[in-house]
Amino acid sequence: MKQMRLILLMLLVSSVVMPGSRAAIGLDQHSAAPVASSSWVSPPPLQLTAVIGERLEYLVSWSDYLVAAQLELTVAKGSTPPESLQLQATVQTVGLVRSLFIAVDDRFVSYVQPQSLLPFRFEADLREGRRHRQAVMVFDWKAGRVRLNGDEDIPIHSDTRDVIALFYHIRRLDLSSGKQYRLTGIYKHEPFTLIVRPEQKRVIDTPLGSVEAIEVALRTEQANGGKTRIDDEHRVRVWVTNDERRIPVLITARPAFGQVRARLRRRHV
Repeated sequence: MKQMRLILLMLLVSSVVMPGSRAAIGLDQHSAAPVASSSWVSPPPLQLTAVIGERLEYLVSWSDYLVAAQLELTVAKGSTPPESLQLQATVQTVGLVRSLFIAVDDRFVSYVQPQSLLPFRFEADLREGRRHRQAVMVFDWKAGRVRLNGDEDIPIHSDTRDVIALFYHIRRLDLSSGKQYRLTGIYKHEPFTLIVRPEQKRVIDTPLGSVEAIEVALRTEQANGGKTRIDDEHRVRVWVTNDERRIPVLITARPAFGQVRARLRRRHV
């Protein structure tokens, strides 16, 4: 089920890679309450070197299936090159989705510069049933290019990040009220532009307790006949704790085949 893999990636940041629905998505009323203040100041940016060893575990629900997949995000010291950080995401389908539709076991690794979070290398290991594919992107910042699988060069902007590095970069942004960012990413062969904007604050019930979280909208910028438009087709939202930890406690999206949510299950440091 190719769509399941893509929506799991989309839950991180890649809302450009699959068709969806314009239907709105909301939170359960019992799990979130609005915060009265209409403006706020973001806490200091997250320093990933301070959370080496962090592991975030999520349960992903899809449509009528209570749990469709597991998502895990980790931060570790890198080895390629030695001064890098290693950001990793693994996704696995579980339960009825795994038994009735497809067994997906994917691993994505981004090796990044600790301060800028610009990647040196990105690896994808994709397993879907009996199918197994691998992909590697090597970033050459002097040449302004990405080499894909050792034989294809793709030109990139000076601040382009892979989807994993981009997701962690969002945790470091100033998420004060009224801010907006235009970020550049790359997925497969395709560079894309992501518009990131804090929308509101709410109190959400999580395994960490009731936390104040900032809703961050992830929209894409699409070119159309020489003009650009902002596309919010998939309604991708990330809820990040309004503190120095910047923990994504809830990620939501609405593709054509049903509502998808990734809820934080556990955090280890």
